[in-house]
Amino acid sequence: ANGLDVLKAANGKEALEIVRQKKPDLILLDIMMPELDGYEVCKTIKSSEDTQFIPIVIVTSLTEKEDKIIGIEVGADDFISKPFDKDELLARVRSLLRIKTLHDNLEDSYEKLRELESMKDNLTHMIVHDMNNPLMIISGRLQLLDMDAHESFTEEQKENLKIAITASRDLKRMTGNLLDINMMEEGKL
Repeated sequence: ANGLDVLKAANGKEALEIVRQKKPDLILLDIMMPELDGYEVCKTIKSSEDTQFIPIVIVTSLTEKEDKIIGIEVGADDFISKPFDKDELLARVRSLLRIKTLHDNLEDSYEKLRELESMKDNLTHMIVHDMNNPLMIISGRLQLLDMDAHESFTEEQKENLKIAITASRDLKRMTGNLLDINMMEEGKL
């Protein structure tokens, strides 16, 4: 009914097993259950990294303020007392499901962002590393040119050679800095 698939558990242990296997999008949980009470089930679900973000609505005949406080303290996201209004319950369920969907989308986006960041880092490292060898050759040849043919150069050629040598040193320093930054980000420096 209402476009929602429902899984049922007869007790707390069965509920935890269903949660472990199926990872539902939302849990409606009673407090007074055989074997494990709802507080223990809620605390167990919220303490697991795999299930901590599943919204839990406690639906119970307990109406005391202390019962609600305990429910919220063990991790429940909402608390509804029996007898409950079906429309109110559905509205709260739909609201928590929207929040869960947004959370899941955010988690997916974060994971994709981490993958892209890793790809970018690998590409940057590869490009900088591949640029280093030709840059060393250019720098070495410029220095040889500066030592060997310096006498036959015009002043303008000498100035251009000096600019090229300075630029090649700057470029070597920049590529070294990029490699250092990459190593710092990886915690290897």
